[in-house]
Amino acid sequence: MARAPLRLHQELLLLALHDTKGTLAFGQMQHVGLGGGIFSELLLEERLRLVTEKRGRKEKTFVEVANRTRTREDVLDLALERLSAAKRRANPRDTVLRIARIKRLRHHVGLELVRRGVLRATEDEILLFFRRKVYPTLDPGPERALIERIRAALEDRDAGAPDGRTALLISLAHATGTLRALYDRKALKALKVRIEGLVAEAGEAG
Repeated sequence: MARAPLRLHQELLLLALHDTKGTLAFGQMQHVGLGGGIFSELLLEERLRLVTEKRGRKEKTFVEVANRTRTREDVLDLALERLSAAKRRANPRDTVLRIARIKRLRHHVGLELVRRGVLRATEDEILLFFRRKVYPTLDPGPERALIERIRAALEDRDAGAPDGRTALLISLAHATGTLRALYDRKALKALKVRIEGLVAEAGEAG
């Protein structure tokens, strides 16, 4: 049976993790990036909707829960429960931050990738006294395919615009510095115009 495509937050974490150590190796503010990926997935699944209202002379956009039905995916359902329980609506930025503040969010996403056979969960020791959960690669295939997809979108100008999900992923990876998993500083500078164009497209799609 073919493996279902990875979610945006799962792809982002996969890029950020060190393949053998299973620790975060690339990027910063990964919890916010994961929150952005989860938020995007809930919008794409039509569990959330954006509502624009006029407040005086200004228009403000709020996020509303459109469908509380469980997705049967732990991380998406955790986020949906948190947003459903909120007393007030929030704008998109604050909604992402609400999701990002879910306790042990990275580990929830990591365990989803463990269940899918992509990572394995283990523990390592810090300073002889402390132990932490880490997620080294078990099956390198999905990450290889993911890297090929991103490289094709950024480097192959003849291929045209990438699909919306790839543009969203590149936007999240750019915002969190996770593209450093694929490119050094010099290469990123050379790709700056292309990356910014795709980030703009992802923003318009969102």
